[in-house]
Amino acid sequence: MTEVYEAFRAAGVDDPTAKAAAGAIPLAHDVATRNDIERVRREIAEFKADIYRALWLQGLGIVTLTVALLRIFP
Repeated sequence: MTEVYEAFRAAGVDDPTAKAAAGAIPLAHDVATRNDIERVRREIAEFKADIYRALWLQGLGIVTLTVALLRIFP
């Protein structure tokens, strides 16, 4: 940020404007790249698949238990 401020000042921009302009530029760790966003999308898709798999297995367990109980207590 200091480099940006100094570059504005060297270009003749007044101090308050240079400070405001330098402060408006996001820092590198605050910016997400397209690769970051795609990685997060993939991770969300994998997580959703895991959730659906777990729900399917729970449903299968409920059906199996219900069938077993219906055989025991007709």
